[in-house]
Amino acid sequence: MLRASARAQEFFGTGRSLRLRGQRLWHPDAQVQQALAAGLRLAAQSRERVCLPIRGGPVGRQELELARAAPQLSLGEEVLVLARIRLGRSQAAPSIDSLCSAFGITPAEARVLAALIAGQSPKQHAGAQGVSVHTVRSQLGSLMAKMGCTRQVDLVRKALLAP
Repeated sequence: MLRASARAQEFFGTGRSLRLRGQRLWHPDAQVQQALAAGLRLAAQSRERVCLPIRGGPVGRQELELARAAPQLSLGEEVLVLARIRLGRSQAAPSIDSLCSAFGITPAEARVLAALIAGQSPKQHAGAQGVSVHTVRSQLGSLMAKMGCTRQVDLVRKALLAP
């Protein structure tokens, strides 16, 4: 582990079973440690993301996502693998009605926002709804203006943190 964000350091420092030992990820269970090592090798050798569940945390789904970094980020002959901790939310995604009332948006805009929350791209949502991607992008622009956001990630964050 070359660098960990402040939140990652906090995550590893709160008595969890997965933690940092020196510059290495470590787990007390030998099987989990072997799975972690195998996941790191697989991520380094392929272009696919590897997701490993993290046990021993708070309620909600948690996983360690491993992905090979772009070649220009490599260190000499060493391949760089990026690791991201994904903390699942124990609450359900907001409903279309609750999004409409919380942000004063139309049902169509709320469906776009719900799709973003679910991890869909605007193109995927357009295909699923049978509308043009230009329509979805227009709705995104309207959502950003109404919700005071400049990025899609900010829309999702604001929607998830809304009461």
